[in-house]
Amino acid sequence: MRLPLPSLALVALGSVGCATASPMLAPARVMRDGKVAVDLGSAYSAPAWAPSLDDAQSANADASTVLRAAVAHGATPPGLVTYVAGRGGFGHSAEGSIALIGRVVRIGARREFLSRAGYTLTGGLAGRFAFISGAYEAATPGLTVDTSRLYGGDLSLVLGYTRRDVYDLWVGVRSGYLFNDASITLARSATMPDARAYSLGAHRIEVGLDLGMRIAFGHFGAAVELETVFAYAFGDATWSGGTTSQNAVALSLVPAAAVSYQF
Repeated sequence: MRLPLPSLALVALGSVGCATASPMLAPARVMRDGKVAVDLGSAYSAPAWAPSLDDAQSANADASTVLRAAVAHGATPPGLVTYVAGRGGFGHSAEGSIALIGRVVRIGARREFLSRAGYTLTGGLAGRFAFISGAYEAATPGLTVDTSRLYGGDLSLVLGYTRRDVYDLWVGVRSGYLFNDASITLARSATMPDARAYSLGAHRIEVGLDLGMRIAFGHFGAAVELETVFAYAFGDATWSGGTTSQNAVALSLVPAAAVSYQF
């Protein structure tokens, strides 16, 4: 992405509260039966390669260009988000979890398929939903999301290594799908004399690669993670003058960190 560092800072600050992300921030091994962990942290969704956002930043961006950015990033606005999560083991080498990530609620379950000599292979399924609204002026000038409903989920596979329950290393892959049903408004501009209201239905298919590490000190722990997410989005935007179809790709980096306490 060609945005200079000051613009990236504006993206982060202007998107606080409406940005979305979905970090794992948990080792491959699941919680033991009856044990519970609470995590508190944050994540930053940074657009590393996002041609649609680059184009939408132009003063000469037309409605079609802004709509393409809305399709690509309306479901997952860039920026900083808080992360609050709880995980609990319920036996049979499985755990359940619930997380609030910005305005996104994620509910999921994981199960260990393999655990041997410190190595663990875990598979997971999670659902995500959110209600997002607000101006996206920093990321996409002229775009306001009036209402937005986000639904979807993902599958994950994580391979990790544990050393004496003190530290964990893991690498994971995640694939997901999100549907964004939104009402948006495009402000008047040099290429559009009047503001326009659109109904947007956008589909987002994403694949992520996660690298993480966690260190524990008794009941306390701290984790850091970096996720690389590639996404393809497509959808239709309808207004009183007709319907336009858009599609776009994006690559994002999502660094995340959290502290935890285990009961």
